[in-house]
Amino acid sequence: MKEKIALPGDLIVRQDLWNDSPCSHCDNTPCCSNLPLAPFRLESQSDFIDLLLLSTYSDIFPGLKRSGEWTIYLQRKCRFLQPEDGKCTIHTQPHQSLICKSYDAHNCWYTDAFSPKSYSTMIPFNTSMLIWMEKEYELIKNRFDRIPAWDDLCRDAFEFRKGTIELPTEQSTLLNERKLSFKKSRSDEYLFFQPYQRPENIKHFELMSFRLGFPGVSLAVSDTTWSYIVKTGQNGAFMNLIRDEYYPGLNHKDGCCSFDGIEKRHKPFSEAGDLWVIIERNDLPLLKSLTLYDDAGHIRKLPATGTLLQALDKGKPDKAA
Repeated sequence: MKEKIALPGDLIVRQDLWNDSPCSHCDNTPCCSNLPLAPFRLESQSDFIDLLLLSTYSDIFPGLKRSGEWTIYLQRKCRFLQPEDGKCTIHTQPHQSLICKSYDAHNCWYTDAFSPKSYSTMIPFNTSMLIWMEKEYELIKNRFDRIPAWDDLCRDAFEFRKGTIELPTEQSTLLNERKLSFKKSRSDEYLFFQPYQRPENIKHFELMSFRLGFPGVSLAVSDTTWSYIVKTGQNGAFMNLIRDEYYPGLNHKDGCCSFDGIEKRHKPFSEAGDLWVIIERNDLPLLKSLTLYDDAGHIRKLPATGTLLQALDKGKPDKAA
């Protein structure tokens, strides 16, 4: 399922000064701590196994909205967020993404979606909750046709999570490479998300600026495919939970944990040639300067990876691999 870029037409700046903004007294800064990375379609047993395995990666979790839409999230605090008071260190500054500047903080979707008191707008799932949901509602047996009423699912999921012990997460180091071979991209150290629609106009770089502000998130670029990449790793406690509590009772064709689905769906290295070029947030001005636009700001031509890598290595020779 390829992600489509959907941004407001004008991205109108609607920020208050910090002291006047609802963000200044937000308790848990959910919009700056939960990054939506990719949509996910759940329609089959294979899809469910992929979703379950995705949930075993540190800081990665799937969320289900009332509409039935699944989204994969990264739970990490934005690097520009001050941990002691939740203040954005680049609030209203020129290099803050327009995604943030145009967000209506007075009607914040995240506040309801990530409420610690109940589920109503979205249900954030962990590995244990996914196993519970599939067993409770027999999703695979019923071919995903048996969908519980939303309010009932919210109530039951919230009560189930309250009664479980949160498994410890495992800290992972961050990506620090300029180039990444496809052979290495098969490593479980990196999680690639499905091919991302390449930018079509200059405003689409604002979404990249927003996402690359989160630690461990990079943009992997080839001449044919762009993909977001997260430096993470599988959590052994989550994997053991699947092996011990779920797989013994599942009639799965492999009879064991298989990552073929995740590799096919989330690691699009086979489409892109020989090499990914890794783009960080500080590299975006260079990427934009090497891109050709028409008078209306629509992109006419993106730089070839060879040109991009040469320019990056010239600017930062210490990071060239």
